[in-house]
Amino acid sequence: MQMPSCPPDSSARPRLLVDFWYAAELESIATPFSRIRRGGLPGRVMGLLSALSILRSADSFDYVVPNWYDWGRLVVVLNALLPRPRRVMLFEVIDYSVVSRDDWRGRLYRLFVRAVLGPAMRRTLTFMHVMTEYERARFARLYGLDREVVQVIPWPLLGWTQASGSASLRPDRDGDYVFSSGRASCDWPTLFAAAADQGWRLVVVCSRSDLAQVHALNRRVGAEILSEIGKDEHDRLLAGAAVCVISLREDHKSSGQVRLGAAIELDVPVVASEVEGLKGYLRHGVNALAFPAGDSVALRNQVEQLLSDAQARRALSISARAACDGYDRSAYFRELALRVERAYRADHA
Repeated sequence: MQMPSCPPDSSARPRLLVDFWYAAELESIATPFSRIRRGGLPGRVMGLLSALSILRSADSFDYVVPNWYDWGRLVVVLNALLPRPRRVMLFEVIDYSVVSRDDWRGRLYRLFVRAVLGPAMRRTLTFMHVMTEYERARFARLYGLDREVVQVIPWPLLGWTQASGSASLRPDRDGDYVFSSGRASCDWPTLFAAAADQGWRLVVVCSRSDLAQVHALNRRVGAEILSEIGKDEHDRLLAGAAVCVISLREDHKSSGQVRLGAAIELDVPVVASEVEGLKGYLRHGVNALAFPAGDSVALRNQVEQLLSDAQARRALSISARAACDGYDRSAYFRELALRVERAYRADHA
């Protein structure tokens, strides 16, 4: 359905109402949505009120950009029910892997997508931003979207940490340990199987939800385990490591880019799982040593190769930074703004 619009003058720029932190990075075209206060309301009620509030606030904007992970889906569905729906854009869509599950949850979600969410997105969505070509093809197929609506803008691997020489990141350890951290898609069993009986000094930072599993896996390893630490402490531990391991499950969604970028920026050589979520980011022998997901022997061999050769570690960290070719946080948001403006002009052509 073609939504009514008035052609802008040649100097006009899109006006976005954005419901998460990207608003600050796109300040020339975006206005942050002022969320309503929770006030002790249950989460489901709060989600409904928030979705209705952002739609009601969107009257004077060209696009509404909801947070996909809080109540973005609800915003899309409710919006599609309006006689004159708002145009919607979605940024940084990393879909949950529930759609791939072969159980009742996966089947129920796929039914919801076919019957409700897909049609709602096709009616209202102008632009969806994803991180990989794999996700572009997958989401276009899943939601029945035109491939031109789904745009890939790679996550930048530079621009998120302080310089490795910064006093606040000066490591207080001797740099002979292996470091691994993460919240999403972490394959802790493969990491601990690789480290078992190897004598590595291993430092692991995990989420609270993974903590019991990590402690159970640690019985044969004796790693130092931390959980829910601040970013500064995390980056200081990473900066002091000899090797960073990014051990990931194959969850068929973007994962690991932030971890890879932080290690590159802090000049720490990386060993990482080859998964779809890192396709296009992970370059074996250039910015990391890669191993097949779930292969603990291959992981062990790659870590041992780096631990035994300081020159190889240094060479890999140098080539990793060079391979970024200056594409950083600022370049990422400039590209996103350009794509948004291109979609705006196409809408008003």
